[in-house]
Amino acid sequence: RTGYALNEVFISPAKKDNWGKDRLGENQLLNGQSRKFKFGDTKHCLQDIKVTFADDESEIEWEELNLCELNKITLHYNRKTREVSADTE
Repeated sequence: RTGYALNEVFISPAKKDNWGKDRLGENQLLNGQSRKFKFGDTKHCLQDIKVTFADDESEIEWEELNLCELNKITLHYNRKTREVSADTE
């Protein structure tokens, strides 16, 4: 629910500079769609998520999400204010 289609999704331990590989690969995630990503690194529960938007290739990050305690994250983004938020379960 970012409001925009995503071309790339990266998940990395919080405060790290290495994002690793794009979790979507060649796919695109449309606004409102969902996708399950596996997370098995219980040594680093706090993770950052970075996405790249399809329409303008801009990037935005959600920081320090405790993925060991969450089953579902709904990401939100206000492009006008560049404010990010997330609903978690």
